Order: sequence, then C-alpha cells, then structure tokens
Amino acid sequence: MQPENPVPELRSVVTPDDRGRHPMRLHGPLPRMTAEARDRVEKCLAGGCYCGGETAKLTRRLIRAAVTVHLQCDGCGRSIGGALPRQHHYNWQDYAPWDEDLREDYNRQQQTEAAERLAARQAEWKSQWDETFANLAAQGEKWAQRRREYAMWCRSSPEWHRLRAQVIERADGTCEACLSAPAVTAHHLTYDLGVMPPAWLLRAVCRSCHDRLHADVRDIQDDWCPRSKRLAAE
Repeated sequence: MQPENPVPELRSVVTPDDRGRHPMRLHGPLPRMTAEARDRVEKCLAGGCYCGGETAKLTRRLIRAAVTVHLQCDGCGRSIGGALPRQHHYNWQDYAPWDEDLREDYNRQQQTEAAERLAARQAEWKSQWDETFANLAAQGEKWAQRRREYAMWCRSSPEWHRLRAQVIERADGTCEACLSAPAVTAHHLTYDLGVMPPAWLLRAVCRSCHDRLHADVRDIQDDWCPRSKRLAAE
C-alpha cells in the first residue's frame, strides 16, 4: 500500500537572493511522493528560477530512452534542480510531458527583446551623435559667420583704418614680429577690450607673420598661435 503524502502543500523556505531569483510555487495540486522527493522539490521551488517565474510544474521527460521527472519553470521552460528520480513519485505517469516548445519560445522571445533593446540603444546613440555633430556644425558656421563679418568690418571701417595706420606708423612701417618685412596690418594681442582696443594692445605686422599668428583659422599648427596648438592637442 502506497503511503499518503504527509504534507498537503509545499512552502518556500528561503528569501530572494541577490541574483533576482525568488521562491516559486507549484503549479496545481501537490502529487503524492516520498518525503525525500518532497524535500528536494521544496528546495528547488524555494531557490526559484533565473527568469523570475512564479510557478513550476512537475513533468515527465524522456532523455536517452529513460524517463525522469523534472520541475519545469512555467516562465522560461528550464529544468529547476535537474532530473528527479521517478521512483520517488508514485504517479509520475500522470505528470504532464516535458514542454520543449516552452523553452524554445522563451529563448526566441529573449532574443527578440535583446535585439529590440540593442536597436533602441543604437538609435539613441545615433541620435546623440547626430545632435553632437549638428551642434558642432552650427558652432562652426557661427564662427565662420563672425569671421566674415569681422573681415568685412576691417575692410570698411574708417575708424579701424585710421588706428591701423597709426600703429604701422608707430613701428616705422616695419613688422614688429620678424623686424624685417614691411608691416601691412595691425594684430590684436587680445580681443578682451573689443575690436578697437587701446593702441598698446595692437602690433604692426607683415602679412606672413599675421597668418602665422592666426594659423588656427587655416587649421594649421604654429608655435606663434597657441590656439592652434590647443586644437591639435584636442
């Protein structure tokens, strides 16, 4: 005569662990089984499943021509705790057959969700790069427009023409950078005081030296142009 199961239901005996697993419950009523089998099933349910599933069912599974009992997660279809000896389960023939499609469907779903997450992240990265490049292009166009406006002002401003001529005259018409070529323009040591600063912030220079002092405008690195060296370092 087969003994009755002494425990009417299974209870989880552990709390969630740091891997996100949490105790599960058995799907359906508890079948009759030995105390040893009950303890093992109870531990398997208490340990939970990696997928976070809430329920599992007892199934019969054919592996290498041998039937074994498995606790199959209803969420992902994996076997929880591995094979269980069927002789410890009195009515194992009544267990549902192992559902291979459940595992395959879960894997396909995981792959689809992973692909969707990757596509969303790639779209986010692309959007961020596009925004960054757009900002850089807008900043570059802004600086280019400022240079065009400044060049036009230098060509058309009578006040600048007079100040430039006075600076060149102060240097006796000689470039204050190379001390050899004729000076043709006045170089701003700084623009902190605007485009019409005190004359002591202006130096008479030749065209060649002036180009070296503004090498960054032509994307050329030159020791006379600290900004071009900073841009090269970046």
